[in-house]
Amino acid sequence: MNPFPPLSVVPSRRRFLYGIGAGLALALAGCRERRTENPVADYTCAMHPEVRSHDPKGHCPICGMDLIPVASTAVSSASAATTKADPFTIPPERLAAIGVRTGTVERKRVAFPLRAPATLAYDEAGFRDINVKGGGGYVENLAANYVGKPVAKGERLMTVLVEDWIEAQKAYVAAWRARNRTGGAKFTQNAFAADQELERFRARLRIWDLSGAQIAELDRFAATVSEFDLRTGKGLKGTLDILSPVSGWVTEKSAVEGMRFEAGQSLLRLADLSTVWVEAAFDEAAARYVAPGTAFTVRVEALPDFQAEARVDYLAPGFAEGSRRRTARLRLANADGRLSPGMIASVESAVALGERLVVPASALLPTGTRQVAFLDKGEGRLEPRFVVAGARFGEEVEVVSGLAEGDRVITSANFLIDSESRIQGALRVFEGDENRGSEGNAGNEGRMP
Repeated sequence: MNPFPPLSVVPSRRRFLYGIGAGLALALAGCRERRTENPVADYTCAMHPEVRSHDPKGHCPICGMDLIPVASTAVSSASAATTKADPFTIPPERLAAIGVRTGTVERKRVAFPLRAPATLAYDEAGFRDINVKGGGGYVENLAANYVGKPVAKGERLMTVLVEDWIEAQKAYVAAWRARNRTGGAKFTQNAFAADQELERFRARLRIWDLSGAQIAELDRFAATVSEFDLRTGKGLKGTLDILSPVSGWVTEKSAVEGMRFEAGQSLLRLADLSTVWVEAAFDEAAARYVAPGTAFTVRVEALPDFQAEARVDYLAPGFAEGSRRRTARLRLANADGRLSPGMIASVESAVALGERLVVPASALLPTGTRQVAFLDKGEGRLEPRFVVAGARFGEEVEVVSGLAEGDRVITSANFLIDSESRIQGALRVFEGDENRGSEGNAGNEGRMP
């Protein structure tokens, strides 16, 4: 309802005064409306926004700068905060004094760097369990008598006294002598049967894990022994030497001299170090580019001169809960034995991703949920641009939106530039409609990925 009656009903002598009063009333109402739109709530420091004061002439207790007013914003459930960016100006001599540098937004071929920490570990395919399969017996002498002992292939690990070992040797020697009694005949029925019998007993000897040298020694004994000595077992060894099948280290030991063991019982465990595993832990961003067969360069922290190429042969199916990293395993040759399990290493490679629009990473300044870059318009004229950033490639970041190829942006002293922009009101937050808040910056705002 209009609080002022029509002028036609007001006496003529009072119309002039009435008009003046009505105008003043409307003007005051407008002033009140504007004051309640954005009143000053308190004062803060542009460099330290956590500082708050109600004193308009106050100073920041941290840096001593004059405090600036902060507008009160009543947040309602139907409204959302919108950010607006306007151009502003800083004298060129001041930009030079604070060491401002610029960079250019470019489109170039990029590669995603793949780097991960790693450790060396035993190649589990090289583990060997040492046991006696032919029968039970006793450990007579133990040469590999401590964990960590290095052993060479063919080196004696222990000497054991085993049941039925004498009988196994006598059966093999008899089969060997029977085969050789056939003379040079290779295609007669007797020669064929003798060959089969010898191979059967030779297969039985393989159960005892004999080396080629040990079998050759039995062949020499069979060629010289007499029938009488063979029947009595004269010249045959009652003990058996257990030899190392690989060069490596003793990692587990359950055998002690004098102990009784059963057939197949584990006595020692050896680790073959001719190859080692490189276990690398990749973060979520890098893991998507890693697959079996991916080539990497491996470096070892304790060996500055060491560098080798290796490929991924296993990728863990998921990420570790605590570290949120995915393990990739590479197999690395260790012919000279310089590499040991537990050493700290690193792996690195790169995946070519083609051409991308990129900006120097130092040009982007995080502002809560967004990142802002300051466009250099020349002559001290700067314009904030909100940027949606993509993947990072070393010292550069992909630009999804907000900047165009050829744009010059500030790459240093961004925090000082940001403070100046806020003091001048170029970058501010107010309540209202999203479209209203994006005036003057259409097409330049975006969300963080």
